[in-house]
Amino acid sequence: AFKEKEYTVNKIYSSPANRAFSTCKIFKNNLNWTDDQIEIVNKLYDFEGESVLNFITTLDNTLETVIIFGHNHAFTAIANDFGDTYIDNLPTSGLVVLKFNVNSWEYVKYGETELLMFPRDYRL
Repeated sequence: AFKEKEYTVNKIYSSPANRAFSTCKIFKNNLNWTDDQIEIVNKLYDFEGESVLNFITTLDNTLETVIIFGHNHAFTAIANDFGDTYIDNLPTSGLVVLKFNVNSWEYVKYGETELLMFPRDYRL
């Protein structure tokens, strides 16, 4: 379902944890990402969100669209703190697209929740 949205992704980052990276590999295989697009980042092994936010604010400004695979409660908190749509809980394999109107990642503060996709909405 995410493939149908046709996002152009510049870079993919994943926590080294097994479940996060396994989810990343499922997306990689279904979206035809290349290995060189994916980078494992230890500081994404974060459950509070502070390390993830610090990572986001240091991203290379040549990157327009990134995907990050990580953990709750961090990703629910980030989606709620920086998006404009409240969610109670981001489930495993849930996806949130946040759009920021900034020229530099260091200025990420408030954005628009552009897309929410939860596995329960796509059950057969």
